[in-house]
Amino acid sequence: MKKTLICFLLIAIFVIGLFTLSACTDTGDLWITSAEISAVLDENGTLTVDETWNVKTTSEEGYRNLYRTIATYDEKFGRTSEFVFGGAKNPVTGKTYPVEDAVRNMENEQSYEYNVSHYQNTSYAIGNSSGNYEIGVILPKLTRGDTTTVTFSYLFKDFAGSYADIAELDWKPYSSDFQMFIEKLTMTITMPASVNYADESNTFAWLHCTAESNLSLQNNVMTITASSIAAGTGVGVHSLVPTSSFTGLNKTSVANKKAALLEQEDEWQAAYLKQQHLLAVLGIVDIIGSISLVVIALILVVLSRRFGPYRNKNKEYLREIPEDWTAAGMGEFFYYYKGGAQKHAGAILSATMLDLARRDYLDIIPDEKENYLIEVCAVPQAKKDDLRNFEKDLMILLSKVQESNGGNAFSMKYFEKFAKKNVSFVDKTMRAFMQKAGAKFIRSKYVGKYNFWYVICILFGLFSFLCAVLAFTALGKYFAYLFYGGAIAGFLTVFGSFKTPKLTPEGEKIHAQTIALRDYMLDFSNLREYDVPQLKLWEEYLVYATMMGISEKVVKQLKLVYKELQTPNFDSSYYRRGYLYSYIFLSSRTNFGGKPAFDLGNHMQSAIRNANAFASAQQMAKNSKGFGGGFGGHGGGGFSGGGGFGGGGGGGRH
Repeated sequence: MKKTLICFLLIAIFVIGLFTLSACTDTGDLWITSAEISAVLDENGTLTVDETWNVKTTSEEGYRNLYRTIATYDEKFGRTSEFVFGGAKNPVTGKTYPVEDAVRNMENEQSYEYNVSHYQNTSYAIGNSSGNYEIGVILPKLTRGDTTTVTFSYLFKDFAGSYADIAELDWKPYSSDFQMFIEKLTMTITMPASVNYADESNTFAWLHCTAESNLSLQNNVMTITASSIAAGTGVGVHSLVPTSSFTGLNKTSVANKKAALLEQEDEWQAAYLKQQHLLAVLGIVDIIGSISLVVIALILVVLSRRFGPYRNKNKEYLREIPEDWTAAGMGEFFYYYKGGAQKHAGAILSATMLDLARRDYLDIIPDEKENYLIEVCAVPQAKKDDLRNFEKDLMILLSKVQESNGGNAFSMKYFEKFAKKNVSFVDKTMRAFMQKAGAKFIRSKYVGKYNFWYVICILFGLFSFLCAVLAFTALGKYFAYLFYGGAIAGFLTVFGSFKTPKLTPEGEKIHAQTIALRDYMLDFSNLREYDVPQLKLWEEYLVYATMMGISEKVVKQLKLVYKELQTPNFDSSYYRRGYLYSYIFLSSRTNFGGKPAFDLGNHMQSAIRNANAFASAQQMAKNSKGFGGGFGGHGGGGFSGGGGFGGGGGGGRH
């Protein structure tokens, strides 16, 4: 049931991840909910810009500085445009941030701390020898949940350039160095009045952006919209217009470049479309591959479980228990495909104690509190010598408990007290008991090889994990879903497959006999009268029924078949000394929770676990000398390609 639930949860996670992964974007703890750029390019080649950011943060540490970098050098023409910063303001509140010329070197930690503490609510522009600028505002600290709006105003002189046969605007407002996520971008660029984008033979425009975006043209205006622009994603616009659109440009070239520039844009667009086609194919492969991994994993798990454990095709009955059997020893075979005997130690322990009671080594006595007491019987040494090795270990333990109780019969509650005082002895004895009880099983080498499908499951699981690792690291850009599929397929095959090696033919034969005995005990009430054994024989049968965890069902059938057990009020009045009657009487009693009160092995196991937990807690208390802590931290669309300048990086500083 637990494994089925785990498999269901893994598949559910996979399906949810499949539909939601594409919607998951890392915005960081500081991002732009909307950016608006309004730019005007005049006939002299001057570009005037108002750039507005609506910013939000979830940072606990907070941010005190918003900034962006500006590049002014045009590699195509080998010239630097003059940059003029016009300050910043909050268009919502009307607050202005006057330009403070004293702000310098914001990248130096000491200088930064001085600036933000002395020049709050100001803006600045810092240039360097390379012609690059950093513009920004210094604000009161923005912390989790805070929002603000800032408009930067600036212009570039000599921004447009002209060749002999065409004029050009090549602007990249956001480069790959820009480190803030932008939810929504709206950008309008108004060209000189003489430009008319309806003239498709002489005017051209391209948008370079790999995010979801669109470029629309009307008269002399370019309108750009984009959404979910990840940090590090460039946004650029390139336009070619007639040289007559400008007058008096200083950035000029006598070369004819129109054909080359058009060809270059065609090449970029073709390369981008080819890349998009490849990504679409890889996306399909990603989804199909991830689903295929999970489906194959499920099939392999089913096959490993179908051909792994023993399955009794022909139902048979075993009526006579072989003389060389013991309930504890047969538990190794009966529970082999159910997690092993160690997992069901309580049932094996109960069966052994009942067998000892059947052979008069123990007496199980009901008390007036709807419970029972255990008494170790005084037997001759010769009879003690007849005990099997694992039974001797158990008798030594029970004798020690009775001895500590003044030689009197003891309850499970007293056994737990004894176990807490003698944790090491009790734990060591029970380990020896289980080891010796299964000695014949281990010694006779009844375990064979792993089944074929389990080996395939492990190999496929390792392959799936490798796919997940590659998808998470080297191939994560192309195979996002494969991480989910590989991880889930790996977990399913490695942890969901049937891991237990098959028994040898001789081992399978004995295992089949234990199943046949179980089926006989469960079905005997439906058999013909001459197939029903004498009541006395059920003393031994009940030992095995207890080991198999079916004693409650068997006792109910006993009362249906044997008239001598059908006496009215048997449960409360028919108790008499004697193993069989004691067992049937006690098996019908329940404790206050409605659970069987007569559960020797599990009660003993519970007592031992409680004792171990008690001892561990005491040891931890002795070793503990204080407490520790932890540590903290801070945490029409566009296409790729293109050149351009005028933009750069940007972000925020704490």
